[in-house]
This record gives sequence, C-alpha cells and structure tokens, in this order.
Amino acid sequence: MSVLTYIFGGILILCSAFLILLVTVQNPKGRGLSGAIGGDMGNMTEGRARGNDALYAKLTKYFGIAFAVLVVLVSVFGLLK
Repeated sequence: MSVLTYIFGGILILCSAFLILLVTVQNPKGRGLSGAIGGDMGNMTEGRARGNDALYAKLTKYFGIAFAVLVVLVSVFGLLK
C-alpha cells in the first residue's frame, strides 16, 4: 500500500466521524416511517430550514460529497501497487 492510501484513509475516517456527528445533531424534519408509507404531505407545506439547521444541512451535503470522493480515492490508490 502506498502512503497516499494511508493519508486518504485517515482523512476518510475523520470525514465519516464528522458526517455521523452532523447527522445526529440535526433536528428530524420528517414524520417518520408512517408518514413515508402513508404519503404524508406535511413536509411540503413547511418552510425552509433556518439558522443552524441550514448550516448543518449544507455541511452534511459537502461532507457527503467529500466522503464519496475519498472512498473512490482510497480504493483507487489501494489498487495501485
């Protein structure tokens, strides 16, 4: 394994831990499983997230993209010998 595999692997672990933290800090916006099955339209009438929720949602999106890119990089550098 190359040094880049270890570097990107470490960054991937940090990114995944921060992504888990971001998801658990956010307020739930849905109605749960019953709303998903029953077709609850309550989410359609609610306004946009404000304040910290908007920041958490934006950070979750960016860290999700970074997580996907890092997974690809780790697997590519892991295959190279």
